[in-house]
Amino acid sequence: RLDLQYVPGEGADTQAFLRALGTFGYSAEGSVDGSEVEASVDASLTLEDIWLHEERTTKIALSRGYVPAGWGFWEPDEA
Repeated sequence: RLDLQYVPGEGADTQAFLRALGTFGYSAEGSVDGSEVEASVDASLTLEDIWLHEERTTKIALSRGYVPAGWGFWEPDEA
């Protein structure tokens, strides 16, 4: 799973950002203190797929007052 983080900038609209991410198939949640939104998607770990999701979510974010803060991969715990 690819996780992408965004932080609020000027004029950030958290609810609009979360709705838009959901519309495009991303799981998304905001932090309790409002300092971050994280979007997640199951993606193949290819450069093309990572870039596609990073570019798409960044465009969604910027148009709703959020700026990119990083991305990474979720690794399940081994039980």
